[in-house]
Amino acid sequence: YIDIIILTILSLWSLLTVHSSTVGYYSIKTGVGYLIFILALLLVKKSHGVRNNSKYLILFALLCGVTLSLYAIHQRLTTSNSVLGVIKPDVYSGRYGGVFINPNHLASFLICLHPIILVQVLKRNIKIHLRLLMCFMYILMGVAIILTMSRGGWIGLLLGSLMVLSVRFVRNYRSG
Repeated sequence: YIDIIILTILSLWSLLTVHSSTVGYYSIKTGVGYLIFILALLLVKKSHGVRNNSKYLILFALLCGVTLSLYAIHQRLTTSNSVLGVIKPDVYSGRYGGVFINPNHLASFLICLHPIILVQVLKRNIKIHLRLLMCFMYILMGVAIILTMSRGGWIGLLLGSLMVLSVRFVRNYRSG
């Protein structure tokens, strides 16, 4: 567990240096990044050798995506031009990227998660309450991708969705 101790020390150090840092946002971002990495590392270590390890990691990534999407939507509803209290550069005004200064980075992260959710929505053997939750997450992340005003994000959303849908329907067509 030496790796977790080192990451915890780095995380606490970066969070404690927020006030002395010239740009507090980067210290907060680094500290939170270390904390998320610690949680993921603990998750992997706790479930080492467990068959459903990937399921928990995907769930963790989806929860991060939902949280970032909610923050981006909050930025839009409050028309905030700051990220965790730091004013964004003017070039990104009117674009909302959650905790990322550059909204393209949020779009890229959510594009990676979007097909996973769509596959879960299209599964036949999923319970109705999980399907509704996945539909909500799909819409929420889709709205966040649109709010980033990232052309690459929009194209990725469209292509990822079309790819999942085409594979799903080709598979259904072949099976009868």
